[in-house]
Amino acid sequence: MSILSGYKPSDLELEGYDEYRRDPVSNQEVQLDAIEFAAYCDKRFAGACLPTGTGKELIGVSVAKLTGLRTVFLTATKGLQEQYGRNHARNGLVDIRGRSNYTCDDHLTLDCRSGATVGCRLCHGGGCTYEQARNRARDSHLVVTNYAYWFTANDRASGIERMRDDREIKGANPVELLVLDEAHEAPGLLSDYLGVRVYEKEIKRWKGVKELGEEWKEWQEFIKDNDLLLKLGGEIEEIKKVFGKVGRGLQKEQADKLHQAEALREKLARIASMDETDTVIEKKEGTRWGRQWSFDVVWPGKYAEQYLFCGVEKVLLMSATLNKKTMGLLGVKKEDYEFKEWNRIFPAKRCPIYSIPAQNNEGKEVRIQYGTNGEDLTCWIEHIDTIIDTRTDRNGIIQTVSYERQRYLFDHSRHRDLFIGNTADANSQTAQDVADEFKRSPKPAILCSPSFATGWDFPKKECEYIIVCKVPFPPNQGKVQKARKERDPAYPAYQAMMQLVQSAGRGMRSADDQCEVFIVDGHVNWFVWQNKHLAPIWFSKAMRKVFEIPRPPEKLI
Repeated sequence: MSILSGYKPSDLELEGYDEYRRDPVSNQEVQLDAIEFAAYCDKRFAGACLPTGTGKELIGVSVAKLTGLRTVFLTATKGLQEQYGRNHARNGLVDIRGRSNYTCDDHLTLDCRSGATVGCRLCHGGGCTYEQARNRARDSHLVVTNYAYWFTANDRASGIERMRDDREIKGANPVELLVLDEAHEAPGLLSDYLGVRVYEKEIKRWKGVKELGEEWKEWQEFIKDNDLLLKLGGEIEEIKKVFGKVGRGLQKEQADKLHQAEALREKLARIASMDETDTVIEKKEGTRWGRQWSFDVVWPGKYAEQYLFCGVEKVLLMSATLNKKTMGLLGVKKEDYEFKEWNRIFPAKRCPIYSIPAQNNEGKEVRIQYGTNGEDLTCWIEHIDTIIDTRTDRNGIIQTVSYERQRYLFDHSRHRDLFIGNTADANSQTAQDVADEFKRSPKPAILCSPSFATGWDFPKKECEYIIVCKVPFPPNQGKVQKARKERDPAYPAYQAMMQLVQSAGRGMRSADDQCEVFIVDGHVNWFVWQNKHLAPIWFSKAMRKVFEIPRPPEKLI
């Protein structure tokens, strides 16, 4: 029996929850079991594979309360960060994010990022909006932020803890527990932070741009011969002087000019200091910004301790798709972690996962990939529409995987009038706005987008079915992807499996919820069979092949 058996959230002084979730079939205290595992794990790292709907958020906050450790929670999307804040501000949780999310009270037309760079009089203790939020976070025992802010705060500042003067007065308060929500995203997010993108329009005024290719020596000589770091530093100071004369009339568009110069200087400085042996340079022609050069770290896990774990004594990684391979990609050694996986707690009949690929006119399953012909795509669209035909009385989600497939559905589906979709990335305000519109829709709607595969919750009537359009194989053209595949042939399959499982789990959030999942790509059967070791046990067991579209269950009321 668990030593926490019978505990309630109120026993940990947590408001807003009556009890911890149990498996409705076995009556196992699933949340308490996970809390106990994480809190009493002897190793520095605890990896918890928790199926969607288990309630990772409450588990993480409960571990923090039970251990009494000062805790920072990391989220992959703004939507999930805001959800933490809504649910746990009452429990002492403080939200912190980048300067650009706060309005400058000295320059009302600017955000705090722009205000700080043009001489905001409230900075450095004068009442700056961002600094007040940051100081609250530094003093708080429970903090939620996003991965990008955490990377930056530890890379360029002193993290999320008290500074020297405050430590002398109030005492030190280092981060003692780091909770990685959606931890399967951490390797990619760290890679994004370490990587650099340079666009031709940013550097075309300097000599030698046309000769730049994919060799380190070319870039080193280009930066050195043009003395770019010194020149850009001088330009930044000149821009600041001009802005100082403009005063409070400064507009955001003007401040953006300064940010662009600062960003370029930072990019070039990072390129100059990169490890050539573990970085890939790739040049792309004909992008919307002209030529583009990408500088990507092949294995970001080498840098996880420096930028992600940051010496924190206890780290909890949680995700519905976490596995031991994720731990390895983050550079965590086998002897340094414990790993545990839980079965899903909801009745399978309430959240079935159907493998039901479209069939073409010859009776063959349609595989969605680059080069799929128009006739097969027509059959694929009609198959999706047929699934929707008997479900137009309820909300659903189409996980399109790419914007290209999204556009095709918007152009060709018979149900396009029901579609709601964004055209920005998953962490943008546009995505949040679209999700809110979908949830508030007075009539049944379909969220058709590639942006909601992970980190978003659509419980109950918000989503009663999900259609996964294709197996989300990562693009294989990029040099860094090829380099990673050369070192680890299973890496692309791992990426695809993570997103496939996440895509299927957005709608089922409680025992009285329901959400059908339809995977309509002919690749799904061989892919899951060959790579079931990369999937959570519950997913492989739950997926079943059907040949006819099942009748929908009664609509939730």
